Amino acid sequence: MPIKSKGSNRTVPLPSRCCYGLADHHARLQRRDGGKGTPGRPSGYVSGTTTGTPLEPRNLNRMFRALFEANGIRVVRLHDLRHTCVSLLPEQDLDSGLSDDADS
Repeated sequence: MPIKSKGSNRTVPLPSRCCYGLADHHARLQRRDGGKGTPGRPSGYVSGTTTGTPLEPRNLNRMFRALFEANGIRVVRLHDLRHTCVSLLPEQDLDSGLSDDADS
């Protein structure tokens, strides 16, 4: 997906706990798929449906809303949480889990 403008292109470091969580998720997908290399999901996606297709955004929003409602949490849009996360991460001064030469 193209970015809105050149100024929109940013690198946002992930905290180490997110990197470990993604690695664990990938390992679980490999075990589920018999360890056949790349799990049965579209290239470039962290997760998808059980058949390997991308998640439909409306379905993801419905699941997210149901999760909030089931736990008595005020419903906010997933898109809004994305912006909040990107705004708050730099203030956390967390180890990104990436080496200093990750951009090279």
